[in-house]
Amino acid sequence: MDRSTQGRYPAVPHGREALREGLARFMRSSEAPPFPDFVAHVFTRVHVRQRVRLLKCLLQSVGPLALAAVAAGAFVKCVARAGWARVAVTAEDAVTVSYGQVLELARYVEQANPRVVDQLATLIARDPATLAIVGSSLIALSMLVRNPGRVDSASKRAADRAPD
Repeated sequence: MDRSTQGRYPAVPHGREALREGLARFMRSSEAPPFPDFVAHVFTRVHVRQRVRLLKCLLQSVGPLALAAVAAGAFVKCVARAGWARVAVTAEDAVTVSYGQVLELARYVEQANPRVVDQLATLIARDPATLAIVGSSLIALSMLVRNPGRVDSASKRAADRAPD
């Protein structure tokens, strides 16, 4: 760009920042599947390391009292283990959490902290493998959203496949 055009145009994000912004914008749009369904769907398809990161991101928005209520207290151990001041999620935690528990956690977090969409978009944009899974998940869930009767049965099938 020559000097005569500098400063006239707003900076355009590129690379991971553009991916993050685009993903966050889409996740908030009316075209996107419901946030809790999206999170639970992606969670069941990513590698254990990403599951740990996703859970940490979600759990950081939940206070200790709410943790006892959300998903029948399934996530209390992640905070109690770390001394209530921070979240400690292990690979074992990430593997044993069910689709339904993540769905319930995501429902709560979506209402408690609307900024979690940006945080998850940042997390997802950092990892190309997760980004690919997210793309296929968004396509699959968007198709289900257009057929509302199929969303419940798809969620039930995923919940049945997920470990309890």
